[in-house]
Amino acid sequence: MAKSFMKIVDYQYERVIKMIMVNLDVMLAKRKMTLTELSEEVGISLNNLSILKTNKARSIRFTTLNSICKVLNCQPGDILEYIDDGEN
Repeated sequence: MAKSFMKIVDYQYERVIKMIMVNLDVMLAKRKMTLTELSEEVGISLNNLSILKTNKARSIRFTTLNSICKVLNCQPGDILEYIDDGEN
C-alpha cells in the first residue's frame, strides 16, 4: 500500500517543511474494513474519506477524526504520523 502525506510547503523556497502521513489505509486493512463501510459507519461521504486517504485533504476536523477513531477503535496517532524533515 502506498503511504499518503499531507505536506506543508514553503512555496517561496519550494521545499517541504513538515509532513503528516495519513495511515487510514493501514488501519482499514487491519480492521478488514473497506472505505465504503467506514463511510457508512461514520456518516462521512465516501468522496471526503477518499480525499483524506489519498492525502488531498488540507485539514481534518476533530469531530471527523473522533468519529473515525471510534469506528476503527484506534487512536489518532494510529491514523496520523508526523514526519520531520530533519531541518531545524
